[in-house]
Amino acid sequence: MCAGNLAFGFPGPGIISRTLSCVFTQGTLSGEFLSDDSANYIMSIKEGPGKVFGICFCDIGTAEVNISSFQDDDALTQLETILIQIKPKELVIEKGGLAPATLRLLKQHAAGICTNKLAPDTEFWDASKTFDEVQREGYFEGDEWPPALNAHLESQKQEPVSAFGGLMS
Repeated sequence: MCAGNLAFGFPGPGIISRTLSCVFTQGTLSGEFLSDDSANYIMSIKEGPGKVFGICFCDIGTAEVNISSFQDDDALTQLETILIQIKPKELVIEKGGLAPATLRLLKQHAAGICTNKLAPDTEFWDASKTFDEVQREGYFEGDEWPPALNAHLESQKQEPVSAFGGLMS
């Protein structure tokens, strides 16, 4: 999210030009901007067919990234447990990518949390685009992916890699 130059007129000589340099959200605040010492997580959720979920969350203060996938039951108890335990400050989801039952659960357990609904493929990357972007940009030295992410790639699980892409895009 970026904005151009903003110019404000003052009675003095000339115009002072100001540029927006960054945008902070609840999930991206760190350092002196935090109001307490608790972890500040941003979480991405990708839902696949058959209640298969990919979850990726990052502690903004430590830059620790966690990734997981699971097949949930009809009551979505695993997703509910993760939301209660992690208590993310911000959610990133794919616009139109979650089932109505999942959206109800998020309303129940994530009310008041900043939720970003990103457009599929262009803003919330699928697994293929995530892989291509990471390779192209050279995020990992010597093409050695972190073991947790590599395990999901090798097992061809799309949802967790896409959830990772949702945080990266």
